[in-house]
Amino acid sequence: MKTCLLITAILCSLTNTIFHLDLYRYTIKVIGITSVLFVLAILLCSNLGFAHEMQKCGLSEEIIAIEKEVVDLTFMGELFRSTKFRDLYSSPNHNMESIITTLKCKEMSDVQKKIAVLTMQQLPLQDFLVFVDTLFAMLEKHEIPVDVFTLAVFPPFEWNTSLQEHYEDEIVRTYLNKLLTSDLVPGDLKDYIRQVLSGEVLSNIRKFKDAGLL
Repeated sequence: MKTCLLITAILCSLTNTIFHLDLYRYTIKVIGITSVLFVLAILLCSNLGFAHEMQKCGLSEEIIAIEKEVVDLTFMGELFRSTKFRDLYSSPNHNMESIITTLKCKEMSDVQKKIAVLTMQQLPLQDFLVFVDTLFAMLEKHEIPVDVFTLAVFPPFEWNTSLQEHYEDEIVRTYLNKLLTSDLVPGDLKDYIRQVLSGEVLSNIRKFKDAGLL
């Protein structure tokens, strides 16, 4: 904000200097210059404000750049064409806090948030549970939509099956049972969670692996 005020002051000073060159002859011309300068000041301040917000949004610039490379998530495997995505995906522990900050950023679209959660799918089980539990708290605060949350917890099998494979672990069962008690978790997701807890989903995953589909 101080920067914007300084820029405006400089532009005003410049305008006044031009204006006093010839009070009568240049009145109309200076009015035009003044308008242009103030428009430029407003645009510059707006851009500075947006840049400042992006700086507070963790890895938002990287996620936005990835989205531009991939265009959409019709086929999520396309994300691996992006070097930036592969870098984030290969070091999730290092980037987890920054990704959480990114997900809280209001400027990020749902597609960008989906890209962000997919970068975290290589987290070890304990860290993954910390990540998705943090996302559940964000869901409760309406900081992320339910489809982003669902993708984070249960992405397609080729991305991550750690919760399904460890459904018998007490820490996993405790987390999944907590989701079952939430009014924010939709019915179809609760049905799937019950299938996970029963071992049915893991049985299907093993069949897919035996068939060479995973």
